Amino acid sequence: MTVIGVTIFLSLLAITYSRSTDTQIVLFRDQTTVVSVLNRAKSLTIEKFYEPGSITCAFGVHFDESSQDFILFQDLASNECDLQYNTDSGEDIETFSLDRRLSFALSADGATVPEVAILFTPPHLVTVSNKEFPITIGIQTTGGESSTISVSASGQITVTE
Repeated sequence: MTVIGVTIFLSLLAITYSRSTDTQIVLFRDQTTVVSVLNRAKSLTIEKFYEPGSITCAFGVHFDESSQDFILFQDLASNECDLQYNTDSGEDIETFSLDRRLSFALSADGATVPEVAILFTPPHLVTVSNKEFPITIGIQTTGGESSTISVSASGQITVTE
């Protein structure tokens, strides 16, 4: 009877521990995805700049708090580069979504914003946005755990937990 009681107790501890660990894994996986998409936009900007005949002004990432989506896109040149995220002058490359257990908390220059677009422009990876820098991309779990990704005006990406 004692052995069965101890086994049940240890099983309950293992289940509780694995659920909290599962949420942390999801948080860190999506944090890594966001950082890699930002870095991918930077590398695509450099790659297209040196490609002969390229008509791309910039690559960027658009974050939307309401839909929990973030979109890797390119800003295509027409007459002039407008360096904005809109469907008229850009082309979406890939759309990503946060896990349903997570949510964005976007802020720019300390103020909460519903959406933000970060663009990397060649040749020196100057960063522009439709909001003021620094831009903070917070990812939160329903349990209160969070991770923060900051992007500076120079394009530096910093992660804090």
